[in-house]
Amino acid sequence: MELYSPIREEFFRWCDQTVLAAMTAPGMILNQWRPRKSASGKGYELVFQISIPGEEPSTHVVPIPDKYTELLDLEYPSHDDHERN
Repeated sequence: MELYSPIREEFFRWCDQTVLAAMTAPGMILNQWRPRKSASGKGYELVFQISIPGEEPSTHVVPIPDKYTELLDLEYPSHDDHERN
């Protein structure tokens, strides 16, 4: 897949919106994020940690819409069972 593609841009926009919707308190920061295969092995989840400085981060897991599965299969072909938490 080429470096720029509409579906890739749409996926990252979806990720941004999903994380921003979870950041409900002033001063919250994104510590990390990554897609991972869902426990069922079908589809993906967005896993991210957000926190308020000085506090423990909270982990969020959000199912990624199926329309991004093909993109993620191409981008992250090495996902397998040992990567699930």
